[in-house]
Amino acid sequence: MSAVVDVAGSLAASRANDLDRLDAVLVLTDAAGVVVGEWGMGREVRPILDRAGVRMGHDVSEAVLGTSSVSTLVTRLPVQVDGSAHYSRLLEGVSSAGTTIVQAATRRVLGSLHLMVASSAASPLALLWVRELAGLVEREIRDRSGAAEQLLMERFLAADRGSRRAVVAVDERTIITNASAARIVGVEEQTVLWERARAVLAGEAPADARLEVGAVGTLRVQCEPVLVEQRPVGVVMRLRRIDAGRTGLGDRGMADELTGLVGDGAAWRALRHRLAAARPASTLVVGERGVGVAAVARSHAGPGAVVLDAADAVTGDALAWMNELAVATSGEAGRVVLVLNIDRLPTEHEEKAAAMLTRSAATVRTVATAGWVDGAVGGLGAGGVLPVTVRVPSLRERPEDIPDLVRQFTASYVARHRHLDGIQWMTDALQALSRLDWPENVRELRDVVHVVLSRAGSRYVTVRDLPAEVLAGTARRSLAGLERAEVGAILRALEEARGNKHQAACALGIARSTLYRKMRALGLDLEATSF
Repeated sequence: MSAVVDVAGSLAASRANDLDRLDAVLVLTDAAGVVVGEWGMGREVRPILDRAGVRMGHDVSEAVLGTSSVSTLVTRLPVQVDGSAHYSRLLEGVSSAGTTIVQAATRRVLGSLHLMVASSAASPLALLWVRELAGLVEREIRDRSGAAEQLLMERFLAADRGSRRAVVAVDERTIITNASAARIVGVEEQTVLWERARAVLAGEAPADARLEVGAVGTLRVQCEPVLVEQRPVGVVMRLRRIDAGRTGLGDRGMADELTGLVGDGAAWRALRHRLAAARPASTLVVGERGVGVAAVARSHAGPGAVVLDAADAVTGDALAWMNELAVATSGEAGRVVLVLNIDRLPTEHEEKAAAMLTRSAATVRTVATAGWVDGAVGGLGAGGVLPVTVRVPSLRERPEDIPDLVRQFTASYVARHRHLDGIQWMTDALQALSRLDWPENVRELRDVVHVVLSRAGSRYVTVRDLPAEVLAGTARRSLAGLERAEVGAILRALEEARGNKHQAACALGIARSTLYRKMRALGLDLEATSF
């Protein structure tokens, strides 16, 4: 938005004589209807605008002021409102003419421009004047955007010239790769690189770092921000693959750890090393609900393990279950016993079970699982009976693994639904999934993938194919519980109305202008939510 303010301010300065002659005020708002720029003295109209709250930083959208020229943000049509036609009586002495400012490439509304004059000076030419000025703003923004893309390409070519390294250039809409990068940067890797570029430009990540990028492994990523008039417009990245042996995170001797489980990010690799280091000691595997604790424990225990589930002692015969544990832990040397849900064992049997596991520790290796709630383990899992505790990371700690997990869940689903052969997840959908908190972890991701595939209408899955509740979670800012529920309701209504915002507003029992206001206030993109 800063670029729009700069351009509008420059053009307003060039039209200062017109503004003085009309005794007018030129007002610029952002897409949400908040005033972000004002120019012109407007000696007669300025006091009226101040009383009505039309000033810098104030919300003047239709939901706040009612009918005015700012209604153009709802109708997307140029509009002129004179005197008493304004909803607010405070604006009866004003004639306002306004129109939207639209980004040429995406047709996204960037804001709106308004000429405010006293009602006594109202003229039908005011609307033509402000439309002409808005057109000049749009043209300048388009030219700047073209210049930014050209500069990004020039920096990319300069970095690529004579280089044998992988080079990538990224802006908000495009990713460009040289031949070396094309061999390692697929759809999944683009997601990680896009997020890294965003973080670097926002000052949230260093420009030079090691990064886990999907199946590629560890890359050294050097980022060079590309600036136009001190405004970041993109990033040029130089990529270099780092050998596993040089990182200290090699996989030698770990082929049997987590066999068949997807994950190649830093958190997952660290888990593999902790499990490898735990051998041959008995191990307690813990984690949040849905992270795959049981799958990790089964892989760590191996295919020959004797498996018992302590949950059976709750739902069935507890004494019979204890006898099974006694038999399993008194077996021959080298046996592995896997005890699932050890924290669910009834309290009255914990002491006896602990004694069995302690006595057998010299000959039998025990692998057990337990829940991890608020950083703590309950029941027998908290008793320190097993010497090593390993925590499985949550999905929010390993977002770089999400593309691989999506691919795995998709493959298993397609194997049962052969008509979906060849379906692909696009980068925007993978990026959206990577921004979620996933409170139910991998299990929740799997369920979302299955829902999306069950509704798939083409070979390509984009962000618009994600369920409404998922889109609610990917809003541009963090939402509180009630807000998240409100977003979910709005997105479901839009989905059912196939993107028709008028029908969605009717279904919700609110005015269309109110729907627009809520969507903007909750951080939802009006364009991305057209189903």
